[in-house]
Amino acid sequence: MRRLRIAPKSLWRGYGHSAFLLLIAVAAFRSAGCDYRILAPANGSSSSAGIQVSISPKTATIAPAGSITLTASVTGFQHDSTVQWSIVGGTPGTLTTNGNTTLYVAPQTIAVSPVLVSVRARSNEDTTRYADAVITITKQPIDTTHKVALVLSPLSITLQAGQTQQFTATVTGNANTGVTWKLVSGLGSLSATGQYSAPSSLSQGSTAIVKATALADTTVSAQATVTLSVPDTMPCFTRDIQPIINSNCTMAGCHTSGGGEVRDLTTYAGIMGYVRSGNASSSRLYSVLSGSGENKMPPSGRTPLTSTQMNLIARWINDGALNNACPPDTSGGCDTTAVTYSGFVSGVISTNCLGCHSGSNPSGSINLSTYSGVQTVAKNGQLVGGLTGTPPNFLMPVTGTPLDACTIAKIRAWVNHGAQNN
Repeated sequence: MRRLRIAPKSLWRGYGHSAFLLLIAVAAFRSAGCDYRILAPANGSSSSAGIQVSISPKTATIAPAGSITLTASVTGFQHDSTVQWSIVGGTPGTLTTNGNTTLYVAPQTIAVSPVLVSVRARSNEDTTRYADAVITITKQPIDTTHKVALVLSPLSITLQAGQTQQFTATVTGNANTGVTWKLVSGLGSLSATGQYSAPSSLSQGSTAIVKATALADTTVSAQATVTLSVPDTMPCFTRDIQPIINSNCTMAGCHTSGGGEVRDLTTYAGIMGYVRSGNASSSRLYSVLSGSGENKMPPSGRTPLTSTQMNLIARWINDGALNNACPPDTSGGCDTTAVTYSGFVSGVISTNCLGCHSGSNPSGSINLSTYSGVQTVAKNGQLVGGLTGTPPNFLMPVTGTPLDACTIAKIRAWVNHGAQNN
């Protein structure tokens, strides 16, 4: 039997000295308010990073036996841009598919009204990615005062800028089945054959009303509603994501270039060490920010991220975790005439400042998690002074990109108007 070799006492003394130094380092991290745990970087990335499926239209209302054409588009794919169509949940109706376009036809009759039908387009390259269109089937009231009847399809639809929709009008009770079309109100245009075209660009959502009138009896008509929606834009790394990470993860020496073995999160490359592009649920960054107990970041004593901030990070990762910068909005200049605390100032502070200036031990003893705390630094000049780096104030935020000139101008205007809790 081999004898166990015992390390000499001098070696054990060396280990003890190293352990002592490690304890000192841990204590230093804790005293700085930084969690000393080291996050394990994510391994690999999703092969289908950034795949997104969308359907047009997203919603529509039709009558029994009515139909609607749906079109799917896939972005971020590597090899396959096609989709598989299906009706979700065994709801009634049929699909006639031609590639990324399908025609949904409602059943002739429905037992109850309305009936909701979900039509799904699923990416063939990544079957975890899909989009649903919600179709409402509703019975139209029967008009017994006229011999002529008119059924309009669809009755309502949601479109985005540049999209079109062909409306159909079915006339019964007379040999003359013709109709006249009119755009009663709203943006866009309507052809003589009932094809509606949304405007090429939209700054905000609105509605348009399409009307069909029977030629056989001009007192018989039907109207459809077109909802014009502005698509939800993709989060931008420099405007939406980086400030959240800087404010909540890189304060007091945590996750900065001076953090030793702790990964530097002040750069895009450093952040991507904890991200699986295209998959937020498998990304270490998202899991620790949405975790609990020992796995929770920011550490205990600091304000956790809001649900809005978490949703932004998840969307950014699922959209491909791009190193993108949003172009400045110059459509209306920089409007500083109606800046409010609840509508603008508090959001800017939540994204850029609360990581350091909140909790039980806020940096510089400045707590900005409440209106009264913000009001104090607004009135003594520290708020604008810090955002502009005017001496004796240090430029804030400490890490990352300073706030843009328009944002600072809006906050200055709010301060100059009394820093009200409005």
